[in-house]
Amino acid sequence: MRQQKRKETRARISKAALGLFIAKGFEATTLDELAVAAGISRRTFFHYFKSKEEVLVGCATTDFKDEILQGVVELGQSCAPLGAIEQVMTRLAVKYESPKLLHVDRLLGATDGLRERQDAGYVDLELALAQTFKQVWGKRLPDDEARLIALIAVGNLRIAKERWRLPENTSSLERCMRVTFALTREKAPALAKTPG
Repeated sequence: MRQQKRKETRARISKAALGLFIAKGFEATTLDELAVAAGISRRTFFHYFKSKEEVLVGCATTDFKDEILQGVVELGQSCAPLGAIEQVMTRLAVKYESPKLLHVDRLLGATDGLRERQDAGYVDLELALAQTFKQVWGKRLPDDEARLIALIAVGNLRIAKERWRLPENTSSLERCMRVTFALTREKAPALAKTPG
């Protein structure tokens, strides 16, 4: 019950923050405004987030990481690790693609400090993906290979998102994701094979 309430409050803060960031801009939004919009005190805000930067990063990644890992586990050994992560990421790209996420992604990419936080999130995702690959494929997938596939998958995510947020881009996030994975399969076909 307590954990659910905490999750709901974090979601309420994130939603309020995102609305303010879009309306006023990230830099112009104050913590006081954020707290008022979320219906909490400034002090309560710090029980849930360390900073408004953390809120913004959270807006982009809240459930995404968990859904990626769960999706890989659900696919199991029905395909190779790279194929599994491609299926999961392209499916989630459709789910998460929105003007709001595009705005958040552009904000994250526009500021050095925010970009560093986002990069740390990518490293965290790489490590979690490698562990999930090992969980699913076990000894059939050597540790270094699991890490390499995770690194490539997250690299594909980054490249796809960079391409997607370009002002001149007309492709969907899903399409950008498919293009990067197709390039990976073309240039590194051995990684697309099932381990063992």
